[in-house]
Amino acid sequence: MTTTLARAIEYGYGVTDSDIRLIGDVTSKRILVLGAGELSSPVTLAQAGAHVIVVDPSAERVSMTEKMATQNETRVEFHEGEFADLAFLRADSIDKVFSPLVLDEIKDLDRVIRQSQRVLRTNGSMIISLEHPLARIVEREDLPSSPGVLPLGTPRITRSFFDNTEYESMRNGQRVTVYPRSISHIHELFMRHGFRIDAICEPAPEFSNEPIVMVPPVAIFRARKEGL
Repeated sequence: MTTTLARAIEYGYGVTDSDIRLIGDVTSKRILVLGAGELSSPVTLAQAGAHVIVVDPSAERVSMTEKMATQNETRVEFHEGEFADLAFLRADSIDKVFSPLVLDEIKDLDRVIRQSQRVLRTNGSMIISLEHPLARIVEREDLPSSPGVLPLGTPRITRSFFDNTEYESMRNGQRVTVYPRSISHIHELFMRHGFRIDAICEPAPEFSNEPIVMVPPVAIFRARKEGL
């Protein structure tokens, strides 16, 4: 995959595939993208030669991606529906499942991973990004800068790391409910459904308005479907 393509594959909050290189070659691959919206990754994957199938329960987010595909004269297949409602896909028919920064909005993530495992071919990969557990508990309290002092502000812990109650957040201009999970919990869900995780990444974003990045904004997982 070229550097240009890698930079266009987005995981959210300014993180791209340019450093971690998890997507790999997508030419002639059938890629199921769980999640539509403002990120351009589905269109980028299709432009790189993949057959892209997008599923999202939000009509507004589907419309955003459809508009991008039309503007770029790119063919993408769309299905408005829940992420786990994949009955329209045959078993073992998908090469990669890709989901950037949306599956933590799902209460029953177990079912989504189980259905993704069904449609993936053996050794096919599921690559997802979620808001990092540290990013949701740390905020920065802005302070006025003094001469010779960087305006770093004061980091504040606003939520317990162990608090797994849902909370509201703004994404794609929409207010959504987020269900927080630890990295170990995500690992357990993948293992439960016949996946082997071969990469967990906690990258810094490529662009940031912050003088320094205190915590990784997203956690990225790549899990491969194991054979019998």
